[in-house]
Amino acid sequence: MLAPGELPDSEGLLQSHPAFCWAPLLALGQERQGRNAIDERELCKGRGGTKGVREGGQDMNLYLVQHAEATPESEDPERRLSEPGWAGIRKMARFAADRLEIRVPRILHSGKARARETAEVLAEALRPQLGVEAADGLDPLADPRVWAGRAADSRENAMLVGHLPHLSKLASLLLCGDEDKPVVAFQMGGIAYLRRDEAGRWSIGWLVVPGIL
Repeated sequence: MLAPGELPDSEGLLQSHPAFCWAPLLALGQERQGRNAIDERELCKGRGGTKGVREGGQDMNLYLVQHAEATPESEDPERRLSEPGWAGIRKMARFAADRLEIRVPRILHSGKARARETAEVLAEALRPQLGVEAADGLDPLADPRVWAGRAADSRENAMLVGHLPHLSKLASLLLCGDEDKPVVAFQMGGIAYLRRDEAGRWSIGWLVVPGIL
């Protein structure tokens, strides 16, 4: 069992903690700045490298969150969160506030009920100064290039609460320059942490999902 807040080593991770998903190619994990991380240059080899900002920029932390489990449309046309969804995201929010050291000025969501409710629970725990806002470009089928461009130019950390396939394509575009190459294995209510360094290169730090908490 993991101690509270402990991040497991890459070796044997899938066997012992299958819900802790770093990326599809977990065996390529390596230590980066004291945390387990994936070398996106290996994951994206032959795909044109990563996209980023110009030289002389600054670090940025980007947190991508797939909405928590929602009620089926046949039961609720607005697809609000289900009871398991509420329970999972509340658990994740407490863990994020206590252990993950997430600091963002606001939490942005797609405007859909399941994303808005997910963002509101996270905001209760993380207490972003500017609260929760709906933003364009976060719908399930939105063009990932919109937020890839915004993230490349941003000077503040950000948390985006959205949907698949958009979040998966956005992560792949930032890490590989190829939105169609799967890199991050998102799960409902999970948080993926991507980091942009001063040279504009993106890397993935971790992905935590409610199932391990």
